[in-house]
Amino acid sequence: MLRVGALLTLASMSGPVEAHETMIFETNSDEDWCSVINETAMPGDIIRLAPGDYYGPCVISRTPPDEQDEYTIVMSLDPEEPARILHDGESAIQLTVEGDQVMLLSLDFGPVPEGVIPVEVLGHREIWIRYNRFSEHSGTAVKVSSAVDGLHILDNDFDGVALPVDLDLGEDGSWVDLGYNRIREATTGARARGSWRGWVRENVLWDVETGFDLEASGEVEVRGNWLRFLQQGLVLAAETAEIQANILHGAGHGMVLG
Repeated sequence: MLRVGALLTLASMSGPVEAHETMIFETNSDEDWCSVINETAMPGDIIRLAPGDYYGPCVISRTPPDEQDEYTIVMSLDPEEPARILHDGESAIQLTVEGDQVMLLSLDFGPVPEGVIPVEVLGHREIWIRYNRFSEHSGTAVKVSSAVDGLHILDNDFDGVALPVDLDLGEDGSWVDLGYNRIREATTGARARGSWRGWVRENVLWDVETGFDLEASGEVEVRGNWLRFLQQGLVLAAETAEIQANILHGAGHGMVLG
């Protein structure tokens, strides 16, 4: 494990402004990468994974203080050769996000057995899942099991995953941004339930049975998505919905609105 640098950030508080030094750590697949995230690094630090195969499970449990406006970032050192997060042959979940203000960037989640979840989110505030790749999975890729104030699932590739995104957001109120993802060969592109509001925008889905299956008690905007579907393009039941500029190609129902 190598500490390669530091960034100086300011945390605004009701009293004098305090400076926090964000550290950057690099680790590789021969090291205990999960311990680097949770023990060596501090909340708000950046952990970069060198190319290689990393085996779960790992639970990211660190949360910066409320006044510290920064994120614990776990990312590939080289996005062109991303770190591969692989199944250990035993665990039911590869990577669990329990902390708040966490980013997962440019990671490659390889094929996993049926019933195994590559990413589970249990945190409650500002979770970013961006630029990652998920491939060849007969189950769920990203499972969210709690309310999240600021859930960003953006610019990911889901290839041959039955249910790329499954959101069980509960009744405490969530804000969701699901956008710019590329989803190919899925049973359902994304499923969402609970009390939430937000955007479903600019996603590209092809060869899916159902594009989106969404239920929300808040305001949802579905905009600019491109879908090639087999059965249903959009199933939506929301308190308030704005649907615009979506392109749907399919043999079944374009939209089913509740």
